[in-house]
Amino acid sequence: MPIPKIEERTLYPPLVNYLKSIGFSAIGESKINRKSPDIIFQFDSISFVIEVKIGKTDIGLKAVAQASDYARKLNTQNIIILVYPEKHRNEPITNDTVVERIALDVEVYALVLTDYWTESLVIKPLNLFKKLKQQLITKEVKVDFKTTVELIGNYVKELNSIIYKKAKDELISEVVNKLDLFSSIGDLKDKETAEKQVKNLAS
Repeated sequence: MPIPKIEERTLYPPLVNYLKSIGFSAIGESKINRKSPDIIFQFDSISFVIEVKIGKTDIGLKAVAQASDYARKLNTQNIIILVYPEKHRNEPITNDTVVERIALDVEVYALVLTDYWTESLVIKPLNLFKKLKQQLITKEVKVDFKTTVELIGNYVKELNSIIYKKAKDELISEVVNKLDLFSSIGDLKDKETAEKQVKNLAS
């Protein structure tokens, strides 16, 4: 019989169970208007969305936008992204405790973007949730300025590269259209070669 292995979905149940054990209401992998957030949990009337990843610790704009989209469907802005080390992907599940240990006791890269707490940090999920609950009970707001600056910087760079690529593609298209015109009136004999040169110059 094949040995089951760890994937992102495998980690949802122990995370949900732990959240419930410390006083949150939580459900894993549900649907909201065709969207499927990994985990939704609540404290009083405050809702949160968790996205679980295994792999690289650099959380791009796409991942944050996806989690934010799920959160908006719940009328909240509170998102938490947990990134587990790549080494745990496809790790064999040899006994009952392996999944729970990895889900709760392994240090993860966490991005916390909530009304009461904004920070990127390396932390065990069980400690993160305990700390979050304390923030909610005391209503103490913690915003890590360094995290905010780094996020803005990274996302501006990412957006610039997207905008640049789009602008470059549009420019190439416009020049190529002009080549069509020149070719049709006989001013350009080898349109294909010229088109390649335009694309090379733009790359």
